[in-house]
Amino acid sequence: MKNDVLFLSTEFKYRIWGGRRLEEIYSEKLPFDKTGEAWCISAHPNGPSKVLNGDHQGKTLTELYKTNRELFGNIESDVFPLLIKIIDANDDLSVQVHPDDLLAKKYQSLGKTECWYILDASEDAYIIFGHKALTKDEFIDYVNRGKWDELLYKVPVKKGDFFYIPAGILHALGKGILVLETQQSSDITYRLYDYDRIDINGTKRELHLEAGIEATLIPSPNSNTKPHTFKVDQNQITRLIDSSFFTVDKWVLSEHMTFTNPLFKLITFVEGSGMINGYPYKKGDSCIVTSLMKLIDIYPNEPTLVIASHILDKEPDLLFLGIDGGGTKTKVSIIDANKQLVYEGLSGPSSLDTVNQKTTLRAFQDALIPFFEKHPNTVFKGVFAGLGGVSKVSDKTQLKNILSLIPGVTNKTNVTAGSDMENALVSGLFEDEGMVLIVGTGSVAYGKNKKGETHKAGGLGYKEDDFGSAYDLGLKAIQAASKALDNRYETTAFTKAVIEVLNFKEPNDVIDFMEHYRENRTFIASLAPIVTKHADLGDAYAMKICDNAVDELVLAVCAVHRRLQFEHSQLVIVGTLGNETNYFKKTLHKKLIESIPVLEITAPKVDPSLAASLNSLI
Repeated sequence: MKNDVLFLSTEFKYRIWGGRRLEEIYSEKLPFDKTGEAWCISAHPNGPSKVLNGDHQGKTLTELYKTNRELFGNIESDVFPLLIKIIDANDDLSVQVHPDDLLAKKYQSLGKTECWYILDASEDAYIIFGHKALTKDEFIDYVNRGKWDELLYKVPVKKGDFFYIPAGILHALGKGILVLETQQSSDITYRLYDYDRIDINGTKRELHLEAGIEATLIPSPNSNTKPHTFKVDQNQITRLIDSSFFTVDKWVLSEHMTFTNPLFKLITFVEGSGMINGYPYKKGDSCIVTSLMKLIDIYPNEPTLVIASHILDKEPDLLFLGIDGGGTKTKVSIIDANKQLVYEGLSGPSSLDTVNQKTTLRAFQDALIPFFEKHPNTVFKGVFAGLGGVSKVSDKTQLKNILSLIPGVTNKTNVTAGSDMENALVSGLFEDEGMVLIVGTGSVAYGKNKKGETHKAGGLGYKEDDFGSAYDLGLKAIQAASKALDNRYETTAFTKAVIEVLNFKEPNDVIDFMEHYRENRTFIASLAPIVTKHADLGDAYAMKICDNAVDELVLAVCAVHRRLQFEHSQLVIVGTLGNETNYFKKTLHKKLIESIPVLEITAPKVDPSLAASLNSLI
């Protein structure tokens, strides 16, 4: 039996201010007419959840955390750190405050920092959030005189709002609000005011004025946040809060999405149904994706709203991440503050003009998973990603949004997005002045002069440009094979090799092939080595394809050189075609020197991904 995704029971709580709206979330009869809280994920002794599946079915989360800490990444916390609730405020909650970790130690408990995501709210709903007193004496005077309306801030709320409430902030939910609460695992509340309400025993509920005054922050800080929302293809992702206590995200999913899981993830499905890592989920379900599962795959059957949270354990390692991505592969490098290489990883294509956003994200995830298996508490101080297909401001914004989904990227991380051209330039010259020619799946010439002026020639994408690239060579190889099939070209060893690889039998096969593979840029580019191999062997057709490609690349480099007017002409050539072939490389270098006699040509001195990590230090 697997223990990778553990579904949990819900513990319902009677509250004097509760109602029956939780029936909108859960397809079961509520135990109380005034059901105020559903404890969705809890290891707190006042209401622990039970495991509903796997080897540990029937155990409480409290027991499981004590006996199987490996499912939670062997974190150091003595108690399970978080508690997830859904709250139905059918009436006003008491005006209250929670202690921080230091004050809560006398109860052998964590403090209680929490946050609210408003699931629904009546038209006139509000919360109490903070107070107006500037000194402790002023605060006590308001309390003693019962001037609560003068003391408290009332904030109107609506569906979709979010509030971060650190321990020490006076607060209360008003009536008519349905909220999902993520909090430290604590049940300590100090009531300062309860509207003189009478409980089921006919008495007023206990107040905790002395403890509450001690715990309240004075003056009241403004702690609210600005959630960041963006789209990954058709899915909407929101980072609600990124704090030292928890990170909380909202996922609105209409199609498959993959997330990374370095430690363990707490998930509540507020809307929708579908599959998570092969397990069915429905509205109201909550689960923990344990550390056994490094990727979280969600396949919605219907639009799904998820609130997900996780923690960082221990003091994080502060490192720097560089990413170099193209149409064929993605490489990542991680360095420390002393520029020492810590990790390198490799995965598939991530170029924004080659694959969709989810595939780009998955390439980053695949390259980084082995690192996070050993270093789950890493926080990146800086990230630089240079990808093919990134040129416009909107491209950079899109890439930065994708990068925010990488574990270790927080709201304090300096995230910079650019193009693979910037990585390539630094990789050869260790500075960002000079020229670079990228000859990979795509092709582009790029330069930057001392004035900071830049120019790019080519690189408009495989449909319009990329002349001289591996894709261009592959396309020309298919065209040569087509001409050999209908006898326009003589059949040589080169054309025969292309025909055999593509399994062409007659000219019409070329039409069928291109209908299916024209958009498969990576596959067509994979034919380039056939061209360069036979050019080395002296095949006239292959040599002509290489010659034409070189002419296009030289044209692009000369365009950059003319525009930027370099005093010292330095060119880095990046890519297999320009550095590891024979005929193609020699011809390219020869024609470049003929066109720009003062040109100094060099290959990369470090991998472009390492250059990207060096860029992230800036």
